[in-house]
Parts: sequence; structure tokens; C-alpha cells
Amino acid sequence: MGWLGASVVFYGLIGLLGGPTEGDAAETVYSTWSIAHGNLGCAYPKAAVYHFDNLANPFALTAPLYTLITGAASALLRIGHGVAFPSQQQLGPSCDNAFVAMFHWSVNSSAILPTVRLSYLMWPILMAGVIALVRASGRGRQRWEPLALLMVACTPTAIMCLNYFFHPEDLLALGLILASVACSLRKRWLWAGVLIGLACSAQQFAILVAAPLLVVALGRHRIRYAVGAVITVAIIDIPIIFATSGRAIRTLLLGSSRVGVINRSTGGTVLWETNLRGTLLFLLSRVAPIVASMALAWWASKRLGPRMLTPIPLVSLMATSLAIRLIFEENLFGYYFMAISVALIILDIARGQIRGTVLAWIGLVTVAFNPVHAGFLSNLTGHTLNLYYAVPIVVLAIVVATVIFDAVFRRVRVYKIVWIGVVLLTSESKLWGMGNDVFNVSHWLWQVVLAPIALGLAVKPLLIACKSGAPSISVEEPDLVMP
Repeated sequence: MGWLGASVVFYGLIGLLGGPTEGDAAETVYSTWSIAHGNLGCAYPKAAVYHFDNLANPFALTAPLYTLITGAASALLRIGHGVAFPSQQQLGPSCDNAFVAMFHWSVNSSAILPTVRLSYLMWPILMAGVIALVRASGRGRQRWEPLALLMVACTPTAIMCLNYFFHPEDLLALGLILASVACSLRKRWLWAGVLIGLACSAQQFAILVAAPLLVVALGRHRIRYAVGAVITVAIIDIPIIFATSGRAIRTLLLGSSRVGVINRSTGGTVLWETNLRGTLLFLLSRVAPIVASMALAWWASKRLGPRMLTPIPLVSLMATSLAIRLIFEENLFGYYFMAISVALIILDIARGQIRGTVLAWIGLVTVAFNPVHAGFLSNLTGHTLNLYYAVPIVVLAIVVATVIFDAVFRRVRVYKIVWIGVVLLTSESKLWGMGNDVFNVSHWLWQVVLAPIALGLAVKPLLIACKSGAPSISVEEPDLVMP
């Protein structure tokens, strides 16, 4: 019943917001269509600037696992099969004309919306990962499991992966990451490697968890883990590399990252503001987070020994590794917070205590990056604009209500007071009848505020475990605490 209820909530919220949007669907749909029609060679044409509608412009492509899944589903459901797919001659000898030919085919066949709706298939995979990790942490088959699923289903940043910029591959990757960590806790290291290999073939941020897991694995388990990951990635990636004559190599290494692509992002982070380019940008934004997460894993393993592979330290390490990404990012959009939001929820479930600071942080992310789109015509509804303006007011009202509740019991939580002040200054112009926010916060400033808080929330349980040397909280503890 918990599984069913969480699914109804997730799909219901997506439907309320108009369903999956086209958003950045150009990163996945062209590969999906090519694979669905048996043309693996044109799954990764060379990216370029085309005179398409902005939503259809393929500035970058995503890692292959998602498109392999949706390509198979598209072929099975015969999406767009009423119109003949472009021939190899129309696609071009080296797929030079593939994007143009597939774009015109999609217009004639009306294939785009059925294709983006295949993204609904990613929720069961994420849900399975949550269930696996909650149970491996000793919290499954109790009230904790449905609570975890319901909280993840309601997480605005998870919803944004479908209804805002359209990055369902992030949900797929995170579900596989959670399942891999669950296998690590159960000492099933070969399966942990296979699952993390699949995750890396879905979205490259999975390397942030794959690398520290390699560090904390002990003895022969490390070899089994590495072998499982390498063989899995090779089975998926090598055929694609050969079929595309090497065109897929950049995507396989970097995924849909805009680092080095033709049109620069407008993510506006601290690193973005430095105007760095080339190798230095790649080292700082992609290599540095991996090195930092591996260094943390090595230090924690030295302090904790075998206890590093108990639920709270390992889940805390996973969450911290995902948070480190936000510190070094060149771009920053709302859905970037999805992985760390879900990881913090699972961490608190593993601890047996839902921290009010975690909920407040998720609320602040929701206000800073409104999950309701206000301009994507592909899934715009009559109530969208009202929802867009209502979201920050509703979140503010909830926090104010908790402050009043605390006051009844003569408690004062400073972080809630600060939270209310920040939101009133940055997001509540409509509440005061104003046309503009009192203080317009740039993306880099939101990064400075949100990313370090996420990092602190994620790493704190690991640091406590390292400092105290005490065993992890008993997995049998039944009490639910929500400060």
C-alpha cells in the first residue's frame, strides 16, 4: 500500500503540473528514436546549432542507458510508426543530417509527447532503489519505508526532473545508485559494481558515488566491485562507440554536461562567474569533486574501519559525495538538487530521525527554484501561473505554522526564523502586491547559501560517527522524531 500510495502521489503531482514537459528532451529523444528504429549508428550524431525551436535544439546528448530503455519501449509501443522513419540516405552517410531528418519526422508523426511520457517509467526504478536502501539500513517493512517513499514522491526537485527541464535520466541514475549502496551494505559487492556501472551509463554524476565506494570496499570485495562496474560499462558503451564511429565518446565520458559544448549554459554559479574555459574548468568542475569524495572516503575509512560499511556512515558518505558536486558545479538548476534531496531523506530515515533542518533546506530549495514552470507551452495548464505564485506562499505558511506550534510549547528554533526572513526578502513579492522581489538573488548566491548547508547536513552524521567511535544508531529503534 505504501508503494501504491507513493506512486499515486508522484504521478498525481506530475499530472497536476501538466505532465512531463519537452524542456531538455532534445538531449534524449533523438537517440531514443534512432534506437527504436534499429539505427544505433545515428543515436549520437555530432551536436551542432540548428534553426529549430529552442526546445528541439540538440546542444548536447545524454548517456545511453535511459535512451536504450526508452528506445526499446518506443519500439514496443510503436510510437510514431504511422510515418516512415528517415532512411539512412536521408540521415546522411555519417548521420550528418540525422537531427534535421528526425526532427521533421517527429513533427509529421507527433512522436514527441508520447516519447517524453516514457519518462514515467523512471519512477519505479527510483522507488526500487529507495526501498532497497531503506531495507538494507534496517528500516524497511515498517512505517519508515512508506514514509521514505512518500517523502521522495513529494520532493519538488524530483518532480522537476520530469515537469520542468526534463532530465528523467537523473531519476534512473539515482535509483541505481541507491540500489548499489544497498548491495554494498549487504556485502554483495559484485552486484553493487553492476548497479553502479549501470548508474554511470545513465548519468555521469554517479561516478561521485562510485569512486568512494571503491575506496571503502575491503580486500577482494574491491576487486569484485570494480570488475562488476567495468564489465557493465563496457557491455553498454563499447557497442555504441563502434556503432557511432567514436562520436559517442564525449557523451559517454561527460554525459549531457555543457562543459565544452557549443552554447554555454546560463547556470550562473561561482565557477561560471570566473569565465574559466577548457582543461582548468573540466578539472575544477568534474575531477575535483571526485577527488574530494575519494579523499573523504579514505579518511573516514581510516577512522571507522569496518564500521564504515554500516548504514549511517555509508549513506552519509553517499549524500556528502552528491553534495560536493554542487560546490564545484558550473551550472545550477533546480533539478540539480534532486539527488542530494533524496539522499538526505534516506540518510534521516536510516538514522531514525527526520531533521527539521533537512525539511527547511528542501523548503528553501523549493522557494529558490520554483518547481512549477511558468512558460513551457508543451505542458502549460490553465492553473499553472496561479500554482507558480502559490508555491512560495504555501511553503512559507507551513513554516510559519511550525513556528507557532513551537511557540505554544515555548520553543524557539532560530533556523526557522532566519528561513522566514530569507523567504520574505527573496520570494514573496506577490504577497506584498509588488511586481518584483525585494531582493533578487542570483544563482551564484543561492549556490553559496544552499550548497554548503546541504554539505553540512550530509556530512554531519559521518563526522559524529568518526569523532565518537560509537556504533551506529540501532536499526531496531522505532521512534520517529521530527524536530
